[in-house]
Amino acid sequence: MWIYASDQHSFKVGEAVRPLGALTQDRQSAIIADETVTAPMFPMKVDVQGVESAPKKSWNVEVADEKFMSPSLVATVLGSVIEATISERRDITWRFHSKLQLRGYPLMEFDDFGIAIGGTPEAGDFAQSRLVRTIGDALNNPWQNVRVERVEGTISVQYTRELLHLRGVELLDEQVNPGEKARLLVHLHPFNGKDVTRTLDVVLPKELAGKEVDLEVSPGYEVFPEMPAPENLPAL
Repeated sequence: MWIYASDQHSFKVGEAVRPLGALTQDRQSAIIADETVTAPMFPMKVDVQGVESAPKKSWNVEVADEKFMSPSLVATVLGSVIEATISERRDITWRFHSKLQLRGYPLMEFDDFGIAIGGTPEAGDFAQSRLVRTIGDALNNPWQNVRVERVEGTISVQYTRELLHLRGVELLDEQVNPGEKARLLVHLHPFNGKDVTRTLDVVLPKELAGKEVDLEVSPGYEVFPEMPAPENLPAL
Protein backbone atom coordinates (compact mmCIF):
# COMPACT_ATOMS: atom_id res chain seq x y z
CA MET A 1 0.00 0.00 0.00
CA TRP A 2 2.81 2.40 0.82
CA ILE A 3 6.57 2.49 1.39
CA TYR A 4 8.07 4.71 4.07
CA ALA A 5 11.53 5.50 2.71
CA SER A 6 13.91 6.27 5.54
CA ASP A 7 17.58 5.52 6.17
CA GLN A 8 16.82 5.05 9.86
CA HIS A 9 13.75 2.83 9.79
CA SER A 10 12.41 2.09 6.34
CA PHE A 11 9.36 -0.15 6.21
CA LYS A 12 6.44 -1.15 4.01
CA VAL A 13 2.79 -0.72 4.95
CA GLY A 14 0.26 -3.27 3.73
CA GLU A 15 -2.68 -5.40 4.75
CA ALA A 16 -3.40 -9.10 4.43
CA VAL A 17 -5.26 -10.30 1.35
CA ARG A 18 -6.63 -13.35 3.16
CA PRO A 19 -6.12 -15.26 6.43
CA LEU A 20 -3.23 -17.69 6.38
CA GLY A 21 -3.65 -19.86 9.44
CA ALA A 22 -2.87 -18.82 12.99
CA LEU A 23 0.19 -18.16 15.11
CA THR A 24 1.03 -21.02 17.43
CA GLN A 25 4.31 -19.81 18.92
CA ASP A 26 5.94 -16.43 19.42
CA ARG A 27 9.60 -16.73 20.34
CA GLN A 28 12.58 -14.40 20.21
CA SER A 29 14.18 -16.47 17.47
CA ALA A 30 11.10 -17.05 15.32
CA ILE A 31 7.33 -16.83 15.00
CA ILE A 32 5.58 -20.07 14.05
CA ALA A 33 2.27 -20.22 12.18
CA ASP A 34 0.08 -23.20 11.35
CA GLU A 35 -1.77 -22.83 8.05
CA THR A 36 -4.31 -25.51 9.06
CA VAL A 37 -5.47 -23.70 12.21
CA THR A 38 -8.09 -20.95 12.34
CA ALA A 39 -7.72 -18.45 15.15
CA PRO A 40 -10.89 -17.92 17.24
CA MET A 41 -12.52 -14.55 16.56
CA PHE A 42 -15.75 -12.78 17.44
CA PRO A 43 -17.53 -10.02 15.50
CA MET A 44 -17.79 -6.49 16.83
CA LYS A 45 -19.98 -3.71 15.45
CA VAL A 46 -19.72 -0.05 16.48
CA ASP A 47 -22.04 2.77 15.36
CA VAL A 48 -21.34 6.46 15.93
CA GLN A 49 -24.17 8.97 16.32
CA GLY A 50 -24.13 12.75 16.59
CA VAL A 51 -21.58 13.50 13.87
CA GLU A 52 -23.51 14.22 10.70
CA SER A 53 -20.43 15.14 8.64
CA ALA A 54 -18.59 11.88 9.31
CA PRO A 55 -18.02 9.89 6.08
CA LYS A 56 -18.25 6.57 7.92
CA LYS A 57 -20.50 5.98 10.93
CA SER A 58 -20.73 2.17 11.12
CA TRP A 59 -17.74 -0.09 11.72
CA ASN A 60 -17.51 -3.89 11.62
CA VAL A 61 -14.39 -5.69 12.79
CA GLU A 62 -13.29 -9.07 14.09
CA VAL A 63 -11.51 -9.33 17.42
CA ALA A 64 -9.25 -12.15 18.57
CA ASP A 65 -10.89 -14.27 21.26
CA GLU A 66 -8.10 -14.46 23.81
CA LYS A 67 -8.59 -13.97 27.53
CA PHE A 68 -5.67 -11.60 28.06
CA MET A 69 -5.85 -9.60 24.82
CA SER A 70 -9.57 -9.37 24.00
CA PRO A 71 -10.50 -6.68 26.57
CA SER A 72 -7.68 -4.35 25.49
CA LEU A 73 -8.39 -5.05 21.81
CA VAL A 74 -12.06 -4.11 22.26
CA ALA A 75 -11.04 -0.87 23.98
CA THR A 76 -8.53 -0.18 21.18
CA VAL A 77 -11.22 -0.68 18.54
CA LEU A 78 -13.50 1.81 20.29
CA GLY A 79 -10.71 4.36 20.60
CA SER A 80 -9.72 3.88 16.94
CA VAL A 81 -13.30 4.31 15.75
CA ILE A 82 -13.60 7.59 17.63
CA GLU A 83 -10.22 8.81 16.36
CA ALA A 84 -11.15 8.02 12.75
CA THR A 85 -14.64 9.51 13.01
CA ILE A 86 -14.37 12.46 15.42
CA SER A 87 -10.82 13.74 15.59
CA GLU A 88 -11.52 17.22 16.93
CA ARG A 89 -10.24 19.46 19.70
CA ARG A 90 -13.56 20.29 21.27
CA ASP A 91 -15.40 19.43 24.46
CA ILE A 92 -17.42 16.25 23.96
CA THR A 93 -19.98 14.49 26.12
CA TRP A 94 -20.26 10.86 25.06
CA ARG A 95 -22.60 8.00 25.89
CA PHE A 96 -21.89 4.38 25.07
CA HIS A 97 -24.67 1.77 24.94
CA SER A 98 -23.24 -1.71 24.38
CA LYS A 99 -24.37 -5.32 24.13
CA LEU A 100 -22.39 -8.44 24.97
CA GLN A 101 -23.40 -11.97 24.00
CA LEU A 102 -21.64 -14.83 25.77
CA ARG A 103 -22.33 -18.33 24.51
CA GLY A 104 -25.04 -19.96 26.60
CA TYR A 105 -25.98 -16.81 28.53
CA PRO A 106 -28.62 -14.08 28.05
CA LEU A 107 -27.70 -10.93 26.19
CA MET A 108 -26.19 -8.30 28.50
CA GLU A 109 -26.54 -4.54 27.95
CA PHE A 110 -24.45 -1.75 29.48
CA ASP A 111 -24.50 2.05 29.58
CA ASP A 112 -21.41 4.20 30.05
CA PHE A 113 -20.80 7.91 29.73
CA GLY A 114 -17.98 10.38 29.98
CA ILE A 115 -16.67 13.82 29.15
CA ALA A 116 -13.62 14.59 27.02
CA ILE A 117 -12.41 18.15 27.61
CA GLY A 118 -10.59 19.63 24.64
CA GLY A 119 -10.37 16.36 22.75
CA THR A 120 -11.99 13.02 22.10
CA PRO A 121 -12.33 9.89 24.27
CA GLU A 122 -9.46 7.46 23.86
CA ALA A 123 -8.95 3.73 24.29
CA GLY A 124 -8.03 4.28 27.94
CA ASP A 125 -11.43 5.83 28.61
CA PHE A 126 -13.23 2.83 27.13
CA ALA A 127 -10.96 0.41 28.97
CA GLN A 128 -12.81 1.42 32.16
CA SER A 129 -16.24 0.86 30.62
CA ARG A 130 -18.64 -1.76 31.91
CA LEU A 131 -18.41 -3.63 28.61
CA VAL A 132 -14.63 -4.04 28.62
CA ARG A 133 -14.49 -4.86 32.34
CA THR A 134 -17.19 -7.52 31.94
CA ILE A 135 -15.38 -9.12 29.00
CA GLY A 136 -12.19 -9.30 31.05
CA ASP A 137 -13.97 -10.71 34.11
CA ALA A 138 -15.83 -13.31 32.05
CA LEU A 139 -12.85 -14.55 30.04
CA ASN A 140 -10.64 -14.74 33.15
CA ASN A 141 -13.16 -16.29 35.52
CA PRO A 142 -11.86 -19.19 37.68
CA TRP A 143 -14.76 -21.58 37.06
CA GLN A 144 -15.21 -22.40 33.36
CA ASN A 145 -14.26 -21.49 29.80
CA VAL A 146 -16.27 -18.74 28.13
CA ARG A 147 -16.73 -17.82 24.48
CA VAL A 148 -17.70 -14.36 23.31
CA GLU A 149 -20.15 -14.62 20.42
CA ARG A 150 -20.59 -10.96 19.51
CA VAL A 151 -20.17 -7.38 20.73
CA GLU A 152 -22.25 -4.40 19.62
CA GLY A 153 -22.14 -0.77 20.67
CA THR A 154 -23.46 2.68 19.83
CA ILE A 155 -21.42 5.76 20.73
CA SER A 156 -23.45 8.97 20.89
CA VAL A 157 -21.58 12.26 21.10
CA GLN A 158 -22.60 15.84 21.80
CA TYR A 159 -20.33 18.86 21.51
CA THR A 160 -21.07 20.03 25.02
CA ARG A 161 -19.58 19.75 28.50
CA GLU A 162 -22.47 18.26 30.46
CA LEU A 163 -20.74 18.55 33.80
CA LEU A 164 -22.35 19.41 37.13
CA HIS A 165 -20.42 20.32 40.28
CA LEU A 166 -22.07 19.57 43.62
CA ARG A 167 -21.89 22.75 45.69
CA GLY A 168 -24.00 21.83 48.69
CA VAL A 169 -26.82 19.76 50.15
CA GLU A 170 -29.64 20.85 52.46
CA LEU A 171 -31.88 18.58 54.49
CA LEU A 172 -35.47 19.80 54.14
CA ASP A 173 -36.90 17.49 56.83
CA GLU A 174 -34.78 16.99 59.93
CA GLN A 175 -37.16 14.37 61.34
CA VAL A 176 -38.72 11.69 59.14
CA ASN A 177 -41.13 8.93 60.10
CA PRO A 178 -39.93 5.35 59.46
CA GLY A 179 -40.74 4.19 55.92
CA GLU A 180 -41.18 7.74 54.61
CA LYS A 181 -38.89 9.86 52.43
CA ALA A 182 -36.20 12.26 53.50
CA ARG A 183 -35.98 15.21 51.11
CA LEU A 184 -32.59 16.60 50.12
CA LEU A 185 -32.16 19.89 48.28
CA VAL A 186 -29.06 19.58 46.08
CA HIS A 187 -27.27 22.68 44.73
CA LEU A 188 -25.52 22.08 41.41
CA HIS A 189 -23.30 24.31 39.29
CA PRO A 190 -23.20 23.48 35.56
CA PHE A 191 -20.40 24.46 33.21
CA ASN A 192 -21.13 27.81 31.56
CA GLY A 193 -24.56 28.15 33.11
CA LYS A 194 -26.59 29.24 36.10
CA ASP A 195 -26.84 27.25 39.31
CA VAL A 196 -29.69 24.75 39.53
CA THR A 197 -31.33 22.92 42.43
CA ARG A 198 -32.87 19.49 42.51
CA THR A 199 -34.76 17.61 45.17
CA LEU A 200 -33.76 14.04 45.96
CA ASP A 201 -35.99 11.66 47.90
CA VAL A 202 -34.43 8.96 50.07
CA VAL A 203 -36.69 6.32 51.61
CA LEU A 204 -35.68 5.50 55.17
CA PRO A 205 -36.33 1.85 56.13
CA LYS A 206 -38.60 1.17 59.08
CA GLU A 207 -35.82 -0.59 60.99
CA LEU A 208 -34.15 2.82 61.45
CA ALA A 209 -36.94 4.00 63.75
CA GLY A 210 -35.60 5.99 66.70
CA LYS A 211 -32.09 6.19 65.25
CA GLU A 212 -29.95 8.99 63.92
CA VAL A 213 -29.11 8.59 60.23
CA ASP A 214 -26.24 10.06 58.19
CA LEU A 215 -26.92 10.54 54.48
CA GLU A 216 -24.04 10.79 52.03
CA VAL A 217 -24.49 12.17 48.51
CA SER A 218 -22.15 10.80 45.82
CA PRO A 219 -22.21 10.38 42.02
CA GLY A 220 -23.90 7.16 40.99
CA TYR A 221 -20.87 5.84 39.11
CA GLU A 222 -18.82 5.97 42.33
CA VAL A 223 -21.29 3.90 44.38
CA PHE A 224 -21.27 0.11 44.24
CA PRO A 225 -23.87 -2.00 46.06
CA GLU A 226 -22.60 -4.38 48.72
CA MET A 227 -22.88 -7.90 47.35
CA PRO A 228 -21.39 -11.27 48.31
CA ALA A 229 -18.43 -12.54 46.34
CA PRO A 230 -19.56 -14.61 43.31
CA GLU A 231 -19.12 -18.36 43.54
CA ASN A 232 -19.84 -19.21 39.89
CA LEU A 233 -20.05 -17.57 36.47
CA PRO A 234 -23.81 -16.76 36.52
CA ALA A 235 -23.35 -14.99 39.87
CA LEU A 236 -20.42 -13.03 38.43
